[in-house]
Amino acid sequence: MKLLINPRTLFCTAILLLAIAAKGQQDEKQQVLREFATLINTYYAASSVEFDITYRCSREETPGEYLDSLSGKFKMSGQRYWYRVDSMETIGNKDLVVVLFREDQVMYLSRPGQLARSNNPLAMLDSFFMDNDEYEYAVTDMQQEKKITLTSKKQDAVRKIEYFISRETGLLTRMHNTVNAGLLYDETVRQAMEPANTYVVIEMLFDNYRVNRAGADIPDAANYFKKEGQQYVTLPPYHMYKIFIGSPNL
Repeated sequence: MKLLINPRTLFCTAILLLAIAAKGQQDEKQQVLREFATLINTYYAASSVEFDITYRCSREETPGEYLDSLSGKFKMSGQRYWYRVDSMETIGNKDLVVVLFREDQVMYLSRPGQLARSNNPLAMLDSFFMDNDEYEYAVTDMQQEKKITLTSKKQDAVRKIEYFISRETGLLTRMHNTVNAGLLYDETVRQAMEPANTYVVIEMLFDNYRVNRAGADIPDAANYFKKEGQQYVTLPPYHMYKIFIGSPNL
């Protein structure tokens, strides 16, 4: 099965998209900011959070007719996290991100992005909340969920994002991202999406949550490689992997 969209940023990307898109009128901005802060705090207040995730992709005009699907697992505890989607595995902390491409036997090392480095993710929001009116958004109270909808006024790569948050747990249950088909990684799928401005819906389903589970096991990045002088060397059972460095002065 081909990977349609890069899952590398997974949970953090979902949060970042919300921060970037939440721009507009002051009252609406403050409401989204409050919802965002509550959502972030719910995840980070737990000693550990684990869940299963499923990606599903369909054309915008034919919802429910899925072109592809992909499933994986995610674990986090504070700033440490691990997830695996298809044959790609990612281990991260505040200082380092390790990505394993198992089919290619490649280990990719890099420093985390600015959002992941921050001890308090909410401190990063000010730079995103600038005065413009490129997005419209709404918070809708439903019987079992709260929905946050962000809609671009332009024909952007990301046209709409919908977040569904459980009213009972305060955790994400699903996301719907309406995006330009050009964002899909698989070339054969992109070629099938004609015309070029075709949009698809990427669904992300979050379920089987385990919160504050005793003995939650999150791998340590130090178990994958070591540094010998200026060289990085993989550790068993990854000794056959080739290391690529993605950040200068790592």
